[in-house]
Amino acid sequence: MTKGGLFHHFPNKQALVEGVFVDLLHQLDSAIDARMQEDEEPYGSFTRAYVEVTFEEFELGKTGPAAAITLSMLAEPTLARRLEDWLQDRARRHSETDPGPIMPIIRFAADGMWLLHALRATGAPSPIPLSLRNELVAMTRPR
Repeated sequence: MTKGGLFHHFPNKQALVEGVFVDLLHQLDSAIDARMQEDEEPYGSFTRAYVEVTFEEFELGKTGPAAAITLSMLAEPTLARRLEDWLQDRARRHSETDPGPIMPIIRFAADGMWLLHALRATGAPSPIPLSLRNELVAMTRPR
C-alpha cells in the first residue's frame, strides 16, 4: 500500500492509530465471544472468557489483542476512553449473566495482572502466579 493510499483511508496519524485500536478491540471481542460460545454456564461467562483470554496471552508467551491494547494505551492515553466505552458496552450487554460488583472487580484484577506482566523486564520470570487465573475463574461461577 502506498502512503497516499493509506492517507486516503486515514487522514492523519491519529486516525490510523485509532483505526488499528478499534481493530484490536474487534479481535478481543472475537476471542471473548468464541470462549463464551464454548461455555455451558451462562452465569459469569463474559468475565470468565475475559479472564481466560487475558491470561492466555502471557501463559502461552504470545502476544495478542490484549497486549497490543495495553501497550497502545500507554503510548497514546486518549485510547483509554475507547477501551472504557468498549468495557461499558460489554458490561451492559452481559449485565444479566455478569452482575456487579464482583464481576468488574475480577476483570480489573485480570487487567492489573496483565499490565504488570506487560511492563516486566524482558526475560524476567513472570511475576504472575498462574494459579491466580484459576482462582479468578472460580469466582465467576455461581455460588
